[in-house]
Amino acid sequence: MDLEQRDVEVKLRRTLLKAENWLSKKNVLSVGKIITVLIFVLIVLGPILYLLLQILVNWKEINTTVFNDPILGNEAFLMMMRSIGLSLQVAAVVTVFDILVGVPIAWILARYEFRGKNILDTLVDMPMAVPTSALGFSIYLFWGTNNGLSRLFNSQVGFVSQGTLLIMLAHVAFTFPYVTRSIKGIITDLDLNLEKAGKTLGASPFTIARMISLPMVKEGLLAGTVLAFTRSLGETGATLIVSGVYQTAPVVIVSWMKGLKIPTTAFLALILILISLTLLTLVRLFARKVGLPWSKVFPKFERKLSSKKVTRTRNGMSLFLFFIFVFIPALFVIIYLFQWWGKSPFSGDRTAGMIYQVFQAPDQKI
Repeated sequence: MDLEQRDVEVKLRRTLLKAENWLSKKNVLSVGKIITVLIFVLIVLGPILYLLLQILVNWKEINTTVFNDPILGNEAFLMMMRSIGLSLQVAAVVTVFDILVGVPIAWILARYEFRGKNILDTLVDMPMAVPTSALGFSIYLFWGTNNGLSRLFNSQVGFVSQGTLLIMLAHVAFTFPYVTRSIKGIITDLDLNLEKAGKTLGASPFTIARMISLPMVKEGLLAGTVLAFTRSLGETGATLIVSGVYQTAPVVIVSWMKGLKIPTTAFLALILILISLTLLTLVRLFARKVGLPWSKVFPKFERKLSSKKVTRTRNGMSLFLFFIFVFIPALFVIIYLFQWWGKSPFSGDRTAGMIYQVFQAPDQKI
């Protein structure tokens, strides 16, 4: 049996070696590269090019519908601008929050050793694992109904009503990991000798981080910023649940698609694509040229910011904001299910509970 097994292993190795040699031939490699490029063009560039083609072919219809409608005039264009403006406003505010909270969280995960670090590291990624529609519903339950945060204040209405603020709160939850993940690995791999040299020269930890560490993670920070911004700009599933009467550009696209306004929808979609491509191009071209940080140093002030009290306060505040704005809202639906598992937490009515409505309620079909 041992000899037979060895013969099989030898034959398998020879076959694998022949396959590797064949795959390493120039002609095979060239064909492989061509196939890869074709797949990229077909799957990634193909839809964008087809979208552009649809706009060119149907430009007369788009011009009439968007700019010169006999009844509505340019109302469709104004709706586009309002929705794009709201999308940009939401994305900008959300990205600023992600940076202010995400950078300290990334620093904590990269530089501190503490119990539960691996758990926190996993929790940061949790919103990306939750489908956006489920995430939006969970966030709506937490902020927008009397089952969530408002219950602590005995309020009969939600803490935040559907609209721009609730859209921002929803987008914060699923864009936050993009900034944190983009720089956490870079911070971990930084050469500590440079920071030690700065410390030897008398620089405070805050000054070292600002003058030495942050410039080296600049490209990762910019990349994470663009990812968070464009992710917010194009979000649809969660936004549909929390937006109410407000419409971001992706929500308008869904609405027009339902109305079969295909050319007009294509025009708005192309605008969003161009905005995202422009941001990505700017990052690629100017990431290395952006001046970071401000070269002037304020020794006394920065030493105060480097004190243990301030550092602990900053880290504690960042963790608190992460849990209250990202983690708890993202998974609040689990708490909600426990509240409504067998009966209503308000009236005690068993027929309002989840078990009854899902498994025991009679079929109402006619």
